[in-house]
Amino acid sequence: MAGVLLTSGGVSLAQGQARAVGLMAKYADSLISPSSLLEGAVQAKLRTPYGAPLESTRATPPHLGAPRVLTWEAQQRLYGVPAQQADPRPRDPWLARDKAQHLAFSFLWTLGTQYSLVNKADWSERRALPASIAVAGAVGLAKEVYDARRPRGFFSTRDLVADAAGIALASIFILL
Repeated sequence: MAGVLLTSGGVSLAQGQARAVGLMAKYADSLISPSSLLEGAVQAKLRTPYGAPLESTRATPPHLGAPRVLTWEAQQRLYGVPAQQADPRPRDPWLARDKAQHLAFSFLWTLGTQYSLVNKADWSERRALPASIAVAGAVGLAKEVYDARRPRGFFSTRDLVADAAGIALASIFILL
C-alpha cells in the first residue's frame, strides 16, 4: 500500500500539486493580494466628514511591506458600522434592567448574609449588619472586576451605585 498513488483522471495527487504550485509561481505577479484589496477599499471608501481621505497608521515601517492598521473611524466606515454602534465607549444608562438587577441582587445578598449570620451563626443583628454590608459590597465589586476583564466587558461605576442602593435598602429593612 505504501507505493500506491492516488489518482484523479489519470493524474497523481503529487503531479496535481506540482502543477498548482507551478501555475501560482507563473502568475504570481498578476494575482491580487488581500492586503492590496483592503488598501484599495480603504482608499475608495474612507473619507472624513469633510470629504478628505482618512489616514491610517502603520504598525511597522513602510519598506517592510507591513499591512496597515486602521483607525477606529476607518474601521467604522470600511465595515459599515451603524452610527448608534460607532462609539467605542459602552452604553451604560442609569435606568436599565441591569441596574434593577444589581439593586435586587445586592438587596437579597445582604438580607441572605444577615439571615445566615443571625440565625445560623448566632450573631446579634447589630454585629452581623456590617459583615453583611461588606460581603454584599465585595460581591458587587468582584462582579465589576470580572466584567472589566471580559473581552467586551467594562467596569461600571453605575452598577456599583445600584449595588450600594440595594445594600442601603436592605440595611434600612434590617434596622426596622
